Amino acid sequence: MSNTGLYSHWYENVRSIAELVDDALMELRSSDTSRRASERLGNILTNPTASAKLIRQALSVMLRDMNSQLSLAKLGQDLTQGGGMEAAIDDLEVLADILERERASTIEQMRK
Repeated sequence: MSNTGLYSHWYENVRSIAELVDDALMELRSSDTSRRASERLGNILTNPTASAKLIRQALSVMLRDMNSQLSLAKLGQDLTQGGGMEAAIDDLEVLADILERERASTIEQMRK
């Protein structure tokens, strides 16, 4: 697989996670009672399955690279258990910013 193909695949993964984070933020800010995106994201951040673990590992690397102290486990618990929504919103905003930076960095790498 070419570098462009690798970056393209990575970009799609980052984009899909970012969309889920944005959807969860919109739900929490609007007091949407369905909370589908929030619960889905919370499950990804707390679920022991292999696919969820891969997403968490990728997010952990991004957080580390940005020197962020955000706890994915705590965020996942807040989203699935419905507690600490103000803190969850703040954490989701941090995560959204990190994902946007990663997306921009990936596009830059694809153009090289």
